[in-house]
Amino acid sequence: MSKLQTEIKWGVVWATAIFLLLCFEYFAGLQELPYLDWGMWVDLLGDVALPALAVGLGLRQKRDQDWEGSMSWRQGFISGLYMTLVALPLSLAYIWAFVEIVNPNYFAVLVDFSVATGQSTQDAAQAYFNLRTYLFQTALNVVAFGVVLSAVFSLLLKTK
Repeated sequence: MSKLQTEIKWGVVWATAIFLLLCFEYFAGLQELPYLDWGMWVDLLGDVALPALAVGLGLRQKRDQDWEGSMSWRQGFISGLYMTLVALPLSLAYIWAFVEIVNPNYFAVLVDFSVATGQSTQDAAQAYFNLRTYLFQTALNVVAFGVVLSAVFSLLLKTK
C-alpha cells in the first residue's frame, strides 16, 4: 500500500479540490441567476486546472521522492492512471453529496437558466441536467483528463 501512497494522496487531492470548488461556487452565489455565467467559467477553469495541478504535482512528487529523481514515461503514465482510479469514485461520491446535500436545487437552476436563455426546451433541459447524466459526464471527464494528463505530464517530467 505504501507503494501507492503518493497516487492515493494526489487522487484524493484532485477529487476534493473539485468538490471544494463546487462548494465555493455555491456559497459565492455563482450557481444562481444572474451569476450563473460566471460560475460556469470558474467551473470550466477549475475542472481543467485542478486536475492538471494534482496530476502534475503528484507525478513530480512520485519522481522526486519515491523514485529518487528517475522516472520513465511508462512509470509516470501508470502512476497517473492510479491517481485517476483514486479520483474517479471519490469524484462521483462528492458530486452525489454536492447535489443531494449541499445544493439540492443545482439542476433546477441549470434547467431554468437553459430554458430562459433559449439554449434548450424544458423537456430537453430536464433530460440533460440530472444526477445520472452529471455522474456519467463526471466519470467520462475524470477518466479522459486522467489519461491525457498522465500522458502529457509523464512526457514532460520523464528523466529516462
